[in-house]
Amino acid sequence: LPARVISAGKPMLFYEEDIGKMIRETYKTASSLACKVVAGAPLKIKGLSTGALMAWSCRSKDAFKESDLGFLNSVAEFLAAAIERKQIQIAHKKSEKISQVLFEITSAVHSSENLPQLFERIHHTLGRIIDVSNFFIAIVDMKERTLYFPYFVDTLDDDFSPITNFNSDDSLTGLVVTQRKPILLKTEDLRKRKNQNGVWGPVPLIWMGAPLMIKDEVIGVVAVQSYIDANMYNHMDLQILSAISGQMALSIQRKRSEDALRENEKKLRQIYNNILDVYFEIRLDGVISEISPSVEKYIPYKRNELIGKSFFDILFTPENRDKHIDILLNKEFVKNYEFKIAFEDNTQHIYSINTELLKDDQNNPVKLIGTIRDVTDKKRIEYERERSISILKATLESTADGILVVDKYGAWTNFNQKFIDTWNIPAHLVRNGKDKELRKYVITKIVDAETFLSNVKGLTNDSNAHSFNMVELKDGKILECYSQPQIIGKEIVGRVWSFHDITDRKRVETALRVSEEISHVLLKIASAVHNTENLQQLFESIHQSLSRLMDLSNFFIALYDRTKNSIDFE
Repeated sequence: LPARVISAGKPMLFYEEDIGKMIRETYKTASSLACKVVAGAPLKIKGLSTGALMAWSCRSKDAFKESDLGFLNSVAEFLAAAIERKQIQIAHKKSEKISQVLFEITSAVHSSENLPQLFERIHHTLGRIIDVSNFFIAIVDMKERTLYFPYFVDTLDDDFSPITNFNSDDSLTGLVVTQRKPILLKTEDLRKRKNQNGVWGPVPLIWMGAPLMIKDEVIGVVAVQSYIDANMYNHMDLQILSAISGQMALSIQRKRSEDALRENEKKLRQIYNNILDVYFEIRLDGVISEISPSVEKYIPYKRNELIGKSFFDILFTPENRDKHIDILLNKEFVKNYEFKIAFEDNTQHIYSINTELLKDDQNNPVKLIGTIRDVTDKKRIEYERERSISILKATLESTADGILVVDKYGAWTNFNQKFIDTWNIPAHLVRNGKDKELRKYVITKIVDAETFLSNVKGLTNDSNAHSFNMVELKDGKILECYSQPQIIGKEIVGRVWSFHDITDRKRVETALRVSEEISHVLLKIASAVHNTENLQQLFESIHQSLSRLMDLSNFFIALYDRTKNSIDFE
């Protein structure tokens, strides 16, 4: 019955005899249900049936009538809107999960000691949002045309040998590398490829992979598969994997760079007692007694020139020297204490210092030892990462709506497909990407463009402001418009606009109001039966009541007399 209502897309009424006939036709049996009557209405979202609201009675076939279907349909429309809102809330929560996964993958770069550990943490973290029972990361050597599999977990296959001279035809991973886009393959596609020798190892029921890309270069592939559930993944999962693959690629590339740097540092440690960065020893008066040759990489002094000189005079400027000395000499341990040095060439570097105050047997301080590291590049990378995460979070948190991101000058910097669809922006304008033309087009779609532009101007003058209002478009759409500043650190760098289409909700609300008015009129007419003295007064009351719903300037009631076969007009 629900299937028939959904298919018809309109409210329907089924009586006991209808239900019995359906059972006989479907199951070839004479049995029947105990229901006397069933009423149903489709749950519609934007004109499409997504379910059905059903009610039935096993006592009386008069429990529901044709006149009840309108009310049931109104309720179904309201419920469909409520369900849609709940689905949007669920999507928001999933977006937050994705943002957390992205953050943890980024953080894993610093908490992992090597690439295998990073791969393991990526695998564990990704498992929070999709099934990773069968998972692997492939690394591509484009020069050698070889695929390596440094990390894999698989319930059936333990042979992940390198694939040489790969192409899009002989491996699924090679297909992703060649096409440079996320791919979801289902059972039938996988069987066809297996028959053409296009799958290595056991054939899964479903397979999903996304390229790991740095700038425009594919450095690897992340993939998941299932041998037991052909519906384990869908296109939403593919989008999630694709969104996360970019951060995975950055994390892997950064960890590879860190591993390479660590390998170089091993050579330095072999030369100078496994020292990291700049090692120093200074007396309590600040005079340098020992410092590693690596200091020459960071400041314009030779090692021999620094021995016997004041550590504090060289590194700290007069205005903040006392502050730094107090911190370093009055704490037994100092960890990751940062300070800046400006050089004669007008460059400025940020350094991180770690110290330990050594003491003699009587617990008296004797000297300060420690290391210094130049963290300028690290700070710059952290800033860029924070900026990227801020943009991504601001976008993902509103993926159910149309999203527009602008910089602090009002220029468009990013928008999603939902925004394009909501505003019906032509494809050629999107392809051209000319900011002025796009803004001009959007303004022409708004009914009250002057008020909208006034609101935008107000937000421009107050960059901290949040706004929420409704915008009516000329094509009949009604949008909830929310805007908030985009902040990186303590700096406002732009603004995020979210547009939510509430057209259907408004229609349902209007329909419910009309339904309430009809109910009120019908109640008033029913009361008039008891409150009037004759038919003429009743007809006048009916006329007056119905006039609240429609124009009854010209109106009559005709009564048919069967005995006379005549019609009287009252």
